[in-house]
Amino acid sequence: MARKPKESPYDSSAGRGTGDFLAGSSATEKASPTRALPMPAADKPSKDPPPNSSLAGAILATLFCFWPLGILAIIYALQVRPRWKRGDETGARHSAEMAEKFTFAAAGVFVIVFVLTLIFGGFYWFFGPRHRF
Repeated sequence: MARKPKESPYDSSAGRGTGDFLAGSSATEKASPTRALPMPAADKPSKDPPPNSSLAGAILATLFCFWPLGILAIIYALQVRPRWKRGDETGARHSAEMAEKFTFAAAGVFVIVFVLTLIFGGFYWFFGPRHRF
């Protein structure tokens, strides 16, 4: 006898990540008292597209800029899509904003260190030991 395939918790007809994606079984309905309650209007996922996670920028910031902040940017960027699929719009937007902030912070630290290196390198070159008489 063929079994019915289980639906993913991220399907629109399933529980939207609430953990009750086995909605067809009676044991799940008895174990999950929140299944009978309708979702509040604020928790219903909207038809808006998900926020931009800026994962590519986070990866580039990790590789070419200040890597500790780049890793944090990657962590937050990877949280955007699962939160959006779960229906947590505010959490997805917060993760997207934090990923963008850490990406720009990593690039900013890189620019500051680069400029300071040029300044102090120029001073060393100009006033260095090879110019002493």
